[in-house]
Amino acid sequence: MSSSFPHTAISSWSGYIYQGKIALYHVLKLLAEGEDSGYELQLDSLEDFSIFRNGKVVSLHQVKAKKSDLFSGYSEAFEKLKGNSEKYFCDNAQFHLSTGIRDKSCLDIESECRPVKIYCYHDGNPYCKVKDVESFICFKIKKYYEDNSAPAWKLEDTYIEITKNYLDKIIVAKILFSHAEIHAGRYDRAVAFQERVKFEEFKSVLDMNLNSKGVGSEYYLFLIRRDIQNYYLEFCVENSIELCSVAEKLNNYVLSIETMDNDELIEFIKNIMPHREFKFDSLSDYKNSSLTRDEFKDAFLAILRELTKTDCECGKIIWNSNGLNYGPTIINSGPSSAGRICERIVSSSAKNNPSILYEIDSLITSDISVPSLEGAANNVVDVEDEFESRERIAAKITNWKKVSLVNIDSAKRDIND
Repeated sequence: MSSSFPHTAISSWSGYIYQGKIALYHVLKLLAEGEDSGYELQLDSLEDFSIFRNGKVVSLHQVKAKKSDLFSGYSEAFEKLKGNSEKYFCDNAQFHLSTGIRDKSCLDIESECRPVKIYCYHDGNPYCKVKDVESFICFKIKKYYEDNSAPAWKLEDTYIEITKNYLDKIIVAKILFSHAEIHAGRYDRAVAFQERVKFEEFKSVLDMNLNSKGVGSEYYLFLIRRDIQNYYLEFCVENSIELCSVAEKLNNYVLSIETMDNDELIEFIKNIMPHREFKFDSLSDYKNSSLTRDEFKDAFLAILRELTKTDCECGKIIWNSNGLNYGPTIINSGPSSAGRICERIVSSSAKNNPSILYEIDSLITSDISVPSLEGAANNVVDVEDEFESRERIAAKITNWKKVSLVNIDSAKRDIND
């Protein structure tokens, strides 16, 4: 099989997120059943994911995260999995759904598509909703600990959440490595086929004391990356964004964000969140001073969807039109909040010091348009900072107040036309 590598979808970033989580759920299920020796997880090669044992494929898995509840929306994928089952001589072919199919029973589908089976989850349903996948994974982690007589502290919700995050890092690292190899010039089918994750890697995380690793800024930056993945997945499912030019554009943006180093990621978040101080040194910081679900989806991703593609480099996304530069934000407040938002941008930027404010003429929001921050933020005349003089801060504030806010519709007219 290695001489003729199968097609891989690994170059498409959007499909990875949900299927990676479902793959982790299934791995945990097998580990809880005592299946680990010689087992490996393969992502995006023979199928969306596959399980190998001692070098031989033992199961094939097709994963679909879609809103459709009609069989017609999945029939082609069922046929593909059925064909791959025959092609790779594997009778254990399982189909994973995020939405239940209402116009055809599981038994009828399985009868038509033998040997394909629709995967059933621990709650008895033949689907796992996008919003539930994280809690499903936590359930399987807890089940593994209970079955292996783990100490009580490992059964606490906080520890299970930490475990899930470290397990997720294994899959994310493998995907990012494969993308790096692809961009370095290696044939992507070969990369996807050869790069597998041994079950021992997952088991090692489950069996160690993760408290000894500690949680610091590196860990919280990982959580932010994970949040971006989850918000993007939800946005794509909610808006039925699949294989199209918009999906390709958004995939490229999100992949660029995910592959930023930590310094670039920090700069990126400061740039799209100029109205709040960004801190990430503690759990409290992460919960109170980071991106929120609605902001990221309703403002930032909506902006990227509606505007023509531009570059994402060094923590910045900037459009240039008629000599003016525009940058996206996560600001999703309504027009009545314009004054308050402008004041927050000026005062918070004195602490965050987002580099984009020195390069752009307009910040793009979901709904707010004001000709300049100055007109709406006159109350901000002085911000204290222990590291800079008042004169220097005052000069920055004067410069920042020249920046305008434009809503998505205005930005579309300015940039797309």
